[in-house]
Amino acid sequence: MMTGDRIWIHCDTEDLQEKIMNDEVNPEIPSNVSEVARDFFCKCLIKDPVTRWTSDQLLEHPFIQQASCTRCLKLKG
Repeated sequence: MMTGDRIWIHCDTEDLQEKIMNDEVNPEIPSNVSEVARDFFCKCLIKDPVTRWTSDQLLEHPFIQQASCTRCLKLKG
C-alpha cells in the first residue's frame, strides 16, 4: 500500500496466506521509507509469533504515535 504496488500478486487468498506464512524472505521495504517506518514494518513482519510485536506494542511504536499526533493536529486545525 505504501508504494501503490502489490508486494505479492496471487490469484487467491489461500496462495497469499501460504506465501506470507511460509516464505523465508520478507517483502522488500522501499529505500525511501523513513527509518522509523522501516523499524515498524520489520517488527510487523517477524515470522516467529513469540518475538513478533503484539498489536498493543505496535500501537505504542513511534511510527504510529507520530501518525496519531499528526492526525490530531490536522483535526484541530
